[in-house]
Amino acid sequence: MAEVFAAYRWGGMLARDGVSAMEFPYSVAGLTAAHTAMRWPAVPGAPDRAGAKFRQQFGAVPVVLHLGYPATV
Repeated sequence: MAEVFAAYRWGGMLARDGVSAMEFPYSVAGLTAAHTAMRWPAVPGAPDRAGAKFRQQFGAVPVVLHLGYPATV
């Protein structure tokens, strides 16, 4: 699911540069305590500045889980 949300905005940039969707704050910020202070990964040509703090409280995955959709790993 993280890959789906990552692909929504950044398309193939993450795959091209070998960045995991689990490093991508839009997907997973707030999913666990380890993800609450995420920063944007260094991806050339990305629309957000690398290393900048992700300002939103939750990423897409935690929101979907909060709505009651099951998580699979």
